[in-house]
Amino acid sequence: RVAVGGWGLRRLRSLLEHGHSRAGSIRYVVKTLNKHHVPLPPHLRPSVWRALLLAESDAEPLYRCQRLQSRVVADGTTLERMRDVSRQLSLDLPRCHPYSAALGRASSRRCLASVLQAWAAGGEEEGRRYWQGLDSVAAVAVLVFGQEHVAWSVLERITHRFLRDYLVEGVKSCLPAHMGVVAQMLAFLDPTLGLHLTTNHVLPDMYAVSWILPLLTHTYPIDRPQDLHSIYPLWDILMCTSSPFPLFVVVAMLILNRDKILQLDMHGLIALLSSFPPPAPAPLGALALRLYDETPAMLYDWALEPPFHEPTVSAWRYARRRKRSEAAGAAPARAP
Repeated sequence: RVAVGGWGLRRLRSLLEHGHSRAGSIRYVVKTLNKHHVPLPPHLRPSVWRALLLAESDAEPLYRCQRLQSRVVADGTTLERMRDVSRQLSLDLPRCHPYSAALGRASSRRCLASVLQAWAAGGEEEGRRYWQGLDSVAAVAVLVFGQEHVAWSVLERITHRFLRDYLVEGVKSCLPAHMGVVAQMLAFLDPTLGLHLTTNHVLPDMYAVSWILPLLTHTYPIDRPQDLHSIYPLWDILMCTSSPFPLFVVVAMLILNRDKILQLDMHGLIALLSSFPPPAPAPLGALALRLYDETPAMLYDWALEPPFHEPTVSAWRYARRRKRSEAAGAAPARAP
């Protein structure tokens, strides 16, 4: 373990000098460290995550544009949507991980609010919307990266990769279909456990949604990056994978509590899953990664995320001018 840890850290430092071009090699090293239960050092985590997510370091100009759009909007629909976001954030942020001293600072709260407002201002054409739980996902990005524009860029990629089809309005959401995939994978990977839950009418949407939407940030603490029982070791693996991986984490959590689940009836299962005892992040991540690597891709390949296209400031300005011209053209003519 010591030898693997020393090799891994030396290799990561060398690979990080090349940035995004070595993302595949960085992914291999992080997975190898996880298999040998070697934690990723907190001081390397920001660079490793940014390389794995292909997040740009010069995102500040576009972030400023998004912040401007969150404050100065072109039409009444967008204005009402941003008012709803601000209203919801005023309720969510005070109760977002109140135990965290780092997140409790006024500067961290302002940074978190700005990042979420900039995120909500983008993706209008996709029907993007803010959901409760996203504040916890953004909080991890803020605590790890510190700078607003970097945290926003990372949040954009995390939501695009893992939550893109969840954080949308109405019928566009793939949440019901993904809950069906969880049941299908559970039946494939552990038929006895899957049959027991189905027979007792305990469906994935009764427990999996509260794990997937906040990406387990409501299950594990976020204020101790050095702690092996925090969210960070699990997210180190998450960054190495693709969009279906959270579904495998759900299945792995059930399998790690298999014996306890098989002894309960419907009422006992509902009580257990409502206050589920979280397993240690390291074995959970290792099991989820093994299931992810060994499961036939035909079960989940349709859920893979499309490529992320980095928007540009010029494209943002063009879209803004187009909206203004359309709004001006739709305005009724004044009476003489």
